[in-house]
Amino acid sequence: MKQSWSRRKLDDLIRGVSWGRQIVGRLKTDGVADTKGLRKGCGYTYAGRNLRLHKKFVLWLGVNQEAWRDQGITPLWIESTFSAVEGGVGKVKKLFDDVHERGPWLHIPIRLTARVDRDRVIDNAVRQVHSIAKRLLEAFPGE
Repeated sequence: MKQSWSRRKLDDLIRGVSWGRQIVGRLKTDGVADTKGLRKGCGYTYAGRNLRLHKKFVLWLGVNQEAWRDQGITPLWIESTFSAVEGGVGKVKKLFDDVHERGPWLHIPIRLTARVDRDRVIDNAVRQVHSIAKRLLEAFPGE
């Protein structure tokens, strides 16, 4: 089924991608993430990029219109199959209060702060990804 695009949806997608780039840039500067050898990914309803947290956990960070539509939480998500983690999806699901399963993928929302300036939105999103990275590292130190 073909989705119709409104100007607002397109603006939201573009804004989210721009925020995603800034978030990834900050995570790289902080030494939490790298993107070496990993690709950006976009399609009809999503746009983002793959990154590696703490040189261990490969995941995707970006705007996912379908997850936003289905969950109504946020346009920005971390997604992964966590296939390289012992216990995979089941074990990772237990680490987070707010995680959504879609096929083999886990979707972890990055909640965007409303009614604040752009820098505060970015700061808050970076803090959330730092927290996710820390939990993964603590739960799977040997992975």
